[in-house]
Amino acid sequence: MKVSSPQPTCAAGELLVKLRPGLDRAGMDNFVSDHGLELLERIEMPAAMRTTFQGDLVRLSVPNTEKEAMESLSRDPRVCYAEPNHLIYAEPQHQAVPLQSASLPAFSLPRLAGGSSSLAIRPAQREILLGVGGVTLLGLGGAVVGSALARYAGGLSLALAGGLAGWILGRHLANQEEWPDRPQPRALPANLDRRQWALDNQGQEWGKPDADLDAPEAWAMTTGSREPIIAVMDTGIDTNHPALAGNLWSNPEDGTHGYNAIDGSHDPMDRDSHGTHCSGIIAANGSQGVYGVSPQARLMGVKFMNAKGKMSDAIKGLAFAAHHGARVTSHSWTCQGFNQSFRDALAASPALHILAAGNEGQSLDEINVYPANYDLPNTLRVGASDRQNRLYRYSNFSRHHVDTVAPGQDIYSCVPGGGYRSQSGTSMAAPMVTGVANLVLARHPDISNKELKARLMRVTRVPSLCWKVASGGVLNAARAVKD
Repeated sequence: MKVSSPQPTCAAGELLVKLRPGLDRAGMDNFVSDHGLELLERIEMPAAMRTTFQGDLVRLSVPNTEKEAMESLSRDPRVCYAEPNHLIYAEPQHQAVPLQSASLPAFSLPRLAGGSSSLAIRPAQREILLGVGGVTLLGLGGAVVGSALARYAGGLSLALAGGLAGWILGRHLANQEEWPDRPQPRALPANLDRRQWALDNQGQEWGKPDADLDAPEAWAMTTGSREPIIAVMDTGIDTNHPALAGNLWSNPEDGTHGYNAIDGSHDPMDRDSHGTHCSGIIAANGSQGVYGVSPQARLMGVKFMNAKGKMSDAIKGLAFAAHHGARVTSHSWTCQGFNQSFRDALAASPALHILAAGNEGQSLDEINVYPANYDLPNTLRVGASDRQNRLYRYSNFSRHHVDTVAPGQDIYSCVPGGGYRSQSGTSMAAPMVTGVANLVLARHPDISNKELKARLMRVTRVPSLCWKVASGGVLNAARAVKD
């Protein structure tokens, strides 16, 4: 989801204003009257956020232009800042193109002395995957080149040094992706739908074997926990979907499963599909063979938009999640307008926030996409990878503003009405990371946001991603969970 430039970017006639602390009800009435404005709502910050947020946030209706009102408000000493109430538009995700599964021949090299080897030549991949126990051909090639260069410079010691450097470089590059961990226990459900390549990629539909999250390896250690609450900040959740049954948070006050910030109710029912799809990626229970990354997670539906939404509603949703103890929040939406109010709310929330990096296919060093570009310590920004462990072609990237990458191409998950569909984008990658966060918290419940974020940066290293995202690879759930 993103703000689309041909459409209005702000709610007409509305402003968000942060006031300095200390105004009582009478002081608020005087403030509104002094500027000839109308108070639409006061957005209450819960105790978990109030101290850090440091101020009162209000949504105001302005009779004149927003620009004139902001200029007037900026001169008032009671005001920290005034800004537009940005709009967020739901944008259809890239739909999956069905592919025919094919069984392609693989040709094997004979065993070499001192180790095992495997060579797979797959026409769809156009690549050779070669591993030799202890020494790689790439490493040997590096040694030969290094030795030749060193001899040209003169001296046997330089030759040996050059050869060693070449071998180390070759071994390093080869090990980035092609050398997997030693075999680990796997917990692979017998009914896992093969369309869920992101969990277990065996080369189906032209994929690269093991270009996935290593979910079965992580599931051998844990399938998640219902203790940490995961808030899905989106279009809501189909609370009747069979694949989400049993994995929904219940409000101890009334038994409902979330919050609707648009109308103020506790009904987060999804009328769009985006939020349900993201929720299934996190915590689908295995119905019809569709599993979430963390099949035992507990989801809180926070609905703040349908086809479009307001930033004020996103802030109210974030406040609701904090008030009810959400440990992690998942955000599969973006906005091109900087909104100080939402940034302050994110910073004040005690949760770790998983953010989609956006689908413009550009560097976030060159364009601003929020909330990813806020660069807050309690956020983790996620790009998308494809079936080959490459950056998905529409995914944004940046070593400074995108922390890691997770599968985001052709992701099969839930849609309202009990159905399933594949969609693509960083909107799908972010909940992949959110699911892994729950797996990590199941094993390490008392870790800090900083420690949790560090674990979510544990990846399968991919050379082509080293200059694209901070982690240099694709999230590996088993490594994240492992002690």
